[in-house]
Amino acid sequence: MLRGAPFSGEDALHQLMSDGMSKRDLYLRVLPQAARQFGTLWDKNEVSYLSVQLAMLRIEGFLEETQSPEPLRITRKAKQAILASIPGDSHTIGAKIAADALRSKGWDVDLKTNVNYSKLMVEIDQSPASILALSVGSISSTNTMQRILKAVRLIRPEVKLLIGGPLVQVDQNLFDDLEIDGLFSSFEDAEDTFNDLTKTDDGFKPSDD
Repeated sequence: MLRGAPFSGEDALHQLMSDGMSKRDLYLRVLPQAARQFGTLWDKNEVSYLSVQLAMLRIEGFLEETQSPEPLRITRKAKQAILASIPGDSHTIGAKIAADALRSKGWDVDLKTNVNYSKLMVEIDQSPASILALSVGSISSTNTMQRILKAVRLIRPEVKLLIGGPLVQVDQNLFDDLEIDGLFSSFEDAEDTFNDLTKTDDGFKPSDD
């Protein structure tokens, strides 16, 4: 991904799948570990920023090529959620991996990345989903995160609010004072947390679609 030929990284990922690795294991174990390793190498000045950005673009291209199709949203369903990166946040790969991992488990996930604040709020207001998960990549995104949370509490007070992403992995204490319904620091945690919320949504009777 960092130093190989233009498509060598993607070819290696496809080879892992051809050799029998499940897409789920690839998404939950290989790709996140690779992304963390890119960051470590950059912190140590062993690779350039441009090399890391190109490698991340290659991962994003692979995700788009192999992602599960998004289902058509017509009515509200039990396992339905919006998963959004914070507007202006460049850390979006984790959100894309989490969305596809959840879709593979039957979730209807409306993924929102690189969407500005106004458009995101309109889409949240109009969505039938009862769960909103925000992926927070850095401390610089927390002000916008809090702005979104306050707005959602006003326009959609029934929505369950979750926070995940790289910043949660760094320090969960940063989120202690927020009025949210859960945190997740890994993709496995996300799946468990999402499933727990559907069990507590007693007032909702899912459609059979």
